[in-house]
Amino acid sequence: MSHVIMLLGLVLLWLSTLSFAGPTGLHSDVFSNNNLAARLVGFDKKDRANPIEVYQCTIKALCLLGIQGWSSRLPTPGIAVTIGSVVLAVESFGQATGRINHVIRALVELLNDMREATPSFFFAAVYVKIYGVPVATVGFVPTPRTIQNTALDPNDTSTASIQSLPFNQSDTLIQPAVDGAVASSWNVIKNPEILRERSQGFKVLWRYDGRSIPGLEMLGMFVDGFTTLAAHETEDVCYYLDAIGPSGGAVFHMHRFGGSLLHWYDVSGTMLALVVNGIIPSKRFAEMEFELWYYGTKFATGEILRINAVTPSSDVNRMASSR
Repeated sequence: MSHVIMLLGLVLLWLSTLSFAGPTGLHSDVFSNNNLAARLVGFDKKDRANPIEVYQCTIKALCLLGIQGWSSRLPTPGIAVTIGSVVLAVESFGQATGRINHVIRALVELLNDMREATPSFFFAAVYVKIYGVPVATVGFVPTPRTIQNTALDPNDTSTASIQSLPFNQSDTLIQPAVDGAVASSWNVIKNPEILRERSQGFKVLWRYDGRSIPGLEMLGMFVDGFTTLAAHETEDVCYYLDAIGPSGGAVFHMHRFGGSLLHWYDVSGTMLALVVNGIIPSKRFAEMEFELWYYGTKFATGEILRINAVTPSSDVNRMASSR
């Protein structure tokens, strides 16, 4: 809790140093829809964020916010997700009208503006307002040097103080036995932490099986998936999920296998595990297929596909390979 309060305090300090004249494409009104609006607080002219880390922060924050419930009140004092040199901070002002869905919409729109601005991915923050009353601040800020690379307590999973989600490491098995069958080319993530008791006995099998995909396109596809997921109750049955990258160059499809039950928390845990334990550690963005197993029974399957001739950005590839 004290870690998050410190980070949120640093957000306020950082905001006081910002410019209000944004780069081309970063608008003062990030969006305005009926009674909900997100207005740019400012942006940092001097420092650009690592886009891969920005997307990682966004994906984890969407997962954390989504499990609270689409219409739930914002947690107080907020949440902070730290990845490398980037902090994504959501500060709640404690207003009764502030809801999870308000912050999610503001976060996704801010991310879109940061990506499309010229030049792109400056650190930036917005106020989220309901009927003109600020209910939260959402912003990407530089990680203070004093806490960069600081080990976080993996057991600290309280709503207001989650900075990262604990996961077991992804193990590459030469010949993993799955329900009596041998699949020599699969990677397996054992018992991923999906914030539910079902994580015990739960496995995600995955493997790359095709063409490369631009890194931000693939991560943006996961953002789209988590945004869709956040609007559903985690305990509800999910028949399938489709998600698409911001340029239409990558698609995610996941569906239940046979007559098995698939819940939205299974989908959430799988997507996060694929990013945290698969894509980021391997430093590779490419087509893949995956399967979900529970105590030796396959109950869901999915794939990620490249669907047009988008060209990977050399800047993004360089950033990914440097991690």
